[in-house]
Amino acid sequence: AQATPATAPDTSPVSIPLATPPPSPPTMPRAPIANPNAAAMNAFAPTMRGLEGREGSAPANVPCCTSDVNNKVPATTANLGPAFDVLGMALDMWMTVVVEVAPRFELLVSGEGHQDVEKDESNLIVKCCYKAFEIAGQSPVPTLKFTVESDVPFGCGCGSSSAAAVAGFMAGLALCGATLKVTGAETMLQLISAYEGHPD
Repeated sequence: AQATPATAPDTSPVSIPLATPPPSPPTMPRAPIANPNAAAMNAFAPTMRGLEGREGSAPANVPCCTSDVNNKVPATTANLGPAFDVLGMALDMWMTVVVEVAPRFELLVSGEGHQDVEKDESNLIVKCCYKAFEIAGQSPVPTLKFTVESDVPFGCGCGSSSAAAVAGFMAGLALCGATLKVTGAETMLQLISAYEGHPD
């Protein structure tokens, strides 16, 4: 009998068709997203109150309506469990800020965190006070003395920086006789949120 030779295996590459990828979804044009901080910083139109108490447009270089202001602002927390950073609560701890027209700039700080905060015009209270004068259109800012006493814990989530920002800005508004719109605008909230970078 004659032996049949073995057939060599086919080693040629096998072409396997690949699945066709699904078509890409159409690209939808995106509307530009406004910077909320920039909008807040540019959206203020404070109502000025002149020395006679009449509402109107106050010119620059109007003298201070009062020579001193005493503000008391509470500590706050937004660490409220399931309402974290959504709800806020005022605490019975206070920052007292007295601002008065003076012959030279001075910043006296006592109480919580006094060793950790700036004692010059880079201090948040001072900057926010100056910002109020800027928004009110009053320039130059008079020479001011700041006296701060605080029992708000510093740097631990009790709102020491927001209390400082509010106290400084409110002092500036009171000194130059300006008010901000509240109903339907919450201008103060928008401003401090822009300055702080967050609203809580």
